[in-house]
Amino acid sequence: MGPRPSEGDENPGRLDFQRSANGMSVFFLFFFLSGFCSLVYQVVWLRVAMAGFGVTPPLISIVLSIFMAGLALGSWAGGRRDLRTSR
Repeated sequence: MGPRPSEGDENPGRLDFQRSANGMSVFFLFFFLSGFCSLVYQVVWLRVAMAGFGVTPPLISIVLSIFMAGLALGSWAGGRRDLRTSR
């Protein structure tokens, strides 16, 4: 969702970047915080698994694969939600 033309403006081609920047900055803040929390969650699970099973390449691969699958699933679900709300 990008900047939109200002309403009541004599130049409808001009975009109101200030109004859209405020909304986008909040969006990016939530995006950053959710990414940070998911990375912390991944590190915690990796350390818990390493404490129980030791450091093995298959263990690290499984944890990273599950993390990446979660990112893909979230991206897919977010895209579907965006398509539904934009119509």
